Amino acid sequence: MELRHLRSFLAVVQERNFTRAARGLHLTQPALSQHIRALEREIGGALFIRDSHRVQLTAAGEALERPARDILRSAALALDLARAAASGESGTVRVGLFAGGAAELTAPILEAYTARYPSVRLALIDLPPHRAETALHDAIVDVALLRPPINTEFLTTTTLFQEPRVLAVSRRHRLADDGVVSIPTYLDLPVPSIPTAMPRHFQDFWLFSDHRNGETPRFHGELVETVSEALHFTLVTPDASLAVAASTQRALNIGGLVYLPILGAEPCEVAAVSRRGDDRGLVTDFHRIARQVCTDLIDLVPEASLPGAI
Repeated sequence: MELRHLRSFLAVVQERNFTRAARGLHLTQPALSQHIRALEREIGGALFIRDSHRVQLTAAGEALERPARDILRSAALALDLARAAASGESGTVRVGLFAGGAAELTAPILEAYTARYPSVRLALIDLPPHRAETALHDAIVDVALLRPPINTEFLTTTTLFQEPRVLAVSRRHRLADDGVVSIPTYLDLPVPSIPTAMPRHFQDFWLFSDHRNGETPRFHGELVETVSEALHFTLVTPDASLAVAASTQRALNIGGLVYLPILGAEPCEVAAVSRRGDDRGLVTDFHRIARQVCTDLIDLVPEASLPGAI
């Protein structure tokens, strides 16, 4: 049973006329009739009753109509899926998210990507800061929403937006009621202990190493691996503090903390990040879609601004 024969059969069913059906399929009428006869031979009976006035389905024709539609629909779907796979538009894309990803724009980015690639499954993976870059390097994730600075030697970044850095402290902290904190004041505060695998450029940015004159931060307490763990440590350690992005307060929503603006602190960025040289369409389009969503919806993130904005 050939698909072209089923298409010819359904065209006649729809038109109830061989001439019009042939015209709609861009076939000659003899060619259409040949398709129907071949189908009838395979079935072992007539599909139509034809007279000078009309064309009617036989019992065999009525029995074939719905399955024929299902077969052609399934064939079209199979073709679409195969084409999508051949062009790289199907499969699974593993997306790494660090500390809330792109804040209020995480969901719109993922929704826009899914709308563009409905046959692609997104697998979301939470990334602790000391494993975020290696997860990309080792192909554990395909693309990620991270906080630079990033090692651009083997990673490609698309900056999406920037927002202020703030200081998280317990509401019992002596600075909790100050409303704002200076960088020198922050440098005197203990911070949660971090893994030795934390990239140096990442540590330097979030610990304000360029203001410490080579002095080591006052690490305190047990080792923490995630931003959530570090915030909870800060919550139960009244003299501790943690520099985070302003949106962290909303993304992780840990009660009992106060978030203070840090005077003179450079803003932090959010970026779409993937392995350098990975030019698959599904990956490069994630960068493009994420940037477009952020451009269109940046107002959803309080205090955020687009790259280059004044």
